[in-house]
Amino acid sequence: MSKRLYVIILAAIVLAVVFVYPFVLLAGNSLINDGKVSLSQYYELLVENYPFMYHFWVSVLYAIAITAVIIVISVPAAHFFAKVEWKGRDAVFFVYIIMMMMPYQVLVVPLYRQFSDYGLGGSPLAVILPACFQPFWVFMLRQYAKSIPDSLIDSMRLETNSVFTYFRYLIIPMLGDCITALAVLSFAECWNMFEPPLIMLTRKELLPIPVVISKLLETDSGLVFSSGVIYMIPAIILFIGTRRKLEKGVEVMKW
Repeated sequence: MSKRLYVIILAAIVLAVVFVYPFVLLAGNSLINDGKVSLSQYYELLVENYPFMYHFWVSVLYAIAITAVIIVISVPAAHFFAKVEWKGRDAVFFVYIIMMMMPYQVLVVPLYRQFSDYGLGGSPLAVILPACFQPFWVFMLRQYAKSIPDSLIDSMRLETNSVFTYFRYLIIPMLGDCITALAVLSFAECWNMFEPPLIMLTRKELLPIPVVISKLLETDSGLVFSSGVIYMIPAIILFIGTRRKLEKGVEVMKW
């Protein structure tokens, strides 16, 4: 091998160690209690400290609900922007892109006042609804929906007038890998939600797991390491289970 290749391999190994080290440190410290290897941290979180697992499942419900609604909204919207000709489509999509660039910190005050005026302040809907209507997911699916041949769409329209049949047998199968990638990425984003629930929610029982872990950090609890390991498990399982489709979906959408 050439000297340049050796340098590239060495650099890749160094980067891998840098990125993996925090996870190794996290898992290792979660197994140590009073200088001894022990599972007491996990026992306390999973058995004795039952509120932690309650908030864990609250996060699961938030992530699943938001991801399901995102898919239901984004697939038709992406097809609408990609394949349906109508006046002003590009202008509306341009506004859509501008909204995608807006950080949450800019919108948080108007959203807070809006939900308060609607009587939804402090409710789960104040977290779920803004997360469901995000332009980025529509933009991501639209990039691939544009490549679906018009001949296939015309043929399907000759076969049926049912919108549900049209999407079930043509659009959804054609966008299958992209939808999987969208589901995984949106679940990961919802799973990591911190600012929206911290600002919008007032009742402790509605808080997701990232906010609960931040409270553990404030108390300098020894449970931080084990809670971090448990927190990573759903995302790791989801990635391993959908890795191939996720890679295909992301590869397709980048075009």
